[in-house]
Amino acid sequence: MVNRRTPAALFLFCITAGSAQTTAVDKSPEIASRDAPSTFSSKVNLVMVPVVVRDSKGKAIGTLKKEDFQLFDKGKPQVISKFTIEKADGRTAPMAVTAEPDLDAPKPVEGLNLANQFVAYVFDDMHTNVGDLATARNAAVKHLGETLKGADRAAVFTTSGQTALDFTDDRDKLTETMNRIMPRSRLLNSGSQCPDISPYMADLIQNKNDQMALNASAREMVACGAVSGTTPAQALAMAIQMVPGYASQVNAVAEADTQVTLAVLKATVQRMAAMPGQRTVVLISSGFLITINYRQQEVELIDRAIRANVTLSTIDARGLYAIVPGGDASTSSTSIVASNNKARYQQEAAMAEGDVLGELADGTGGTFFHNNNDLQEGFRRTGATP
Repeated sequence: MVNRRTPAALFLFCITAGSAQTTAVDKSPEIASRDAPSTFSSKVNLVMVPVVVRDSKGKAIGTLKKEDFQLFDKGKPQVISKFTIEKADGRTAPMAVTAEPDLDAPKPVEGLNLANQFVAYVFDDMHTNVGDLATARNAAVKHLGETLKGADRAAVFTTSGQTALDFTDDRDKLTETMNRIMPRSRLLNSGSQCPDISPYMADLIQNKNDQMALNASAREMVACGAVSGTTPAQALAMAIQMVPGYASQVNAVAEADTQVTLAVLKATVQRMAAMPGQRTVVLISSGFLITINYRQQEVELIDRAIRANVTLSTIDARGLYAIVPGGDASTSSTSIVASNNKARYQQEAAMAEGDVLGELADGTGGTFFHNNNDLQEGFRRTGATP
């Protein structure tokens, strides 16, 4: 834990904490026939703690000194043995040149810009609708057109694996790749099926045995005419028997898509582990659900990112959104009759799907940009150093 004494923070402060322990190994009386030198063992632990301090406007400040920081480990103060500031500008390295015959007129040695910031943009085309995806795609193109520098490299990946571009500084290639990204969802659009069971409700019905969710879907199934009986009670009883089958189908597809998404993110982190400098993965998604069956994979992803020193930031492509109870004007009339419970589940589903994005960012020290329609600003914040 780092305490900052002064309010301030584009600069990365690298703090190295050192703790030393010295113990005497041999304290026995000198009763041996000959003198033996005392043996001492010393153990020193050095841990690098990257810190970025920002002001109230989100701008990083690089004027702080070692004395402005306090470092704690489980509440105990630690010694800051080394303190350095890493700036976000490009680094240069001399190029090897062949000596000219005329030694009296040496040629100047030019510098070579080395890439020191790698940002991988992962578009979740499996969980993001066409409108949100187009808006995020356009914002990303504008952001890269204005901010991509010679020392920066960017890559574009998709969770479906249909569109990809490895790290490059070519803006035209990045733009062309992003413009080819389109939704690849395997689930039917909400409102076009009856009963309209979302992955969130499917998880409640199948994995958590939620009777309220089951009954809400069964009532919707009766209301839209998907099942009939001699009496309303008989029709409802038939629907209750049928709904778990629909929920199982939705849950199977949703969990498979989640598994693919986590695998793509894990592979991206592994790909970036060998890169030098600052490494950031930016996930652009409308959110998705992680069931109890895949929580361990989420933990493994976060752990791998931490160990590889890769920051995972997320952008909620929905921006500032609102849930319309029963659906919007494009929703079929059969789902408008959904009960108040159904509207509540829609709100809960949106929050749960967004929470996953927050978990990934918070778990790796990244930035979670949400509830904001200025997605270009979101790309600026999530792609900034670090």
